[in-house]
Amino acid sequence: MVDKMTGSHKTKATGPSYAGPMAGQRGVALLLAVWAVILLGGLVGGLLMTAGSEARLARNLIAVEKAQNLAEAGINRAILLLLSSDDLAELELGGAAGFTLRLDDAAEIAVTIRDSCGQIDLNWAPAPLLSAYAVAVGLSPASARQFTEAVIAGREDGHRSSGNLSPSGFGQLPALPQVAVPNAIPVAPWQTRRDIARLPGIGPRELAALLPGLTVNCREQGADPQYAGADVRRAVTLSGLPGRSHRLAYDIVAEVKLPGGAVAATEAALWLTRDSDAPYRIVHWYRR
Repeated sequence: MVDKMTGSHKTKATGPSYAGPMAGQRGVALLLAVWAVILLGGLVGGLLMTAGSEARLARNLIAVEKAQNLAEAGINRAILLLLSSDDLAELELGGAAGFTLRLDDAAEIAVTIRDSCGQIDLNWAPAPLLSAYAVAVGLSPASARQFTEAVIAGREDGHRSSGNLSPSGFGQLPALPQVAVPNAIPVAPWQTRRDIARLPGIGPRELAALLPGLTVNCREQGADPQYAGADVRRAVTLSGLPGRSHRLAYDIVAEVKLPGGAVAATEAALWLTRDSDAPYRIVHWYRR
């Protein structure tokens, strides 16, 4: 700049500028806004993930409930088949009979019907038959003996707590109340065949081998070879203790697979009563 009085140039002084407190406040506000955006983004993302997880959980629960209801429908279909058969021999229950239902949505219901007296009753079978069956399905003689002793001991414990139950023919069957809602009705020390899972020496492999030929529903000491599977027939031969079916007791298993992967199974044990008012009685009903 030129000085009008002297004609000389003046240099304008420079130095640090000072914009006042507003500049600092704007910087802090910007930082807070950025953090707020990050925080809100995290909250929204978390909510979306939670909503997605809850939706998947709800779908899984619905699928499981659907599978269980279909399994029960399979049991009821089998009961209807038993009740509608004038001659139960036509069902060809040698070992087991069954059918498979495939629904429009690709769901599959596999149902198996077994004459209970083609199996070995945990509450009535004598020790030689139990032991022979255990050997027939692959247990060692020592393990078969341990299994047999544990089953007999379980009976004795149950007798002491619930009163004596001596083997009897089906004509002396204790009265079983008809139930509107399926449930287990106490009838003997061994309530279900799956109770053997708690016995010493019975792991998953032994349990899978033993279950198919066992029941708690026949209430006879022997097993009828005509309605038995191969392992039970072998056990009957080894022990020399055949039985005879009265064609009143049946074990039914319904297994369901849904396209999405959900599975369910229901087991039922029942007696036909030949009573038109109450044609059958549920002894045992189990979801697994």
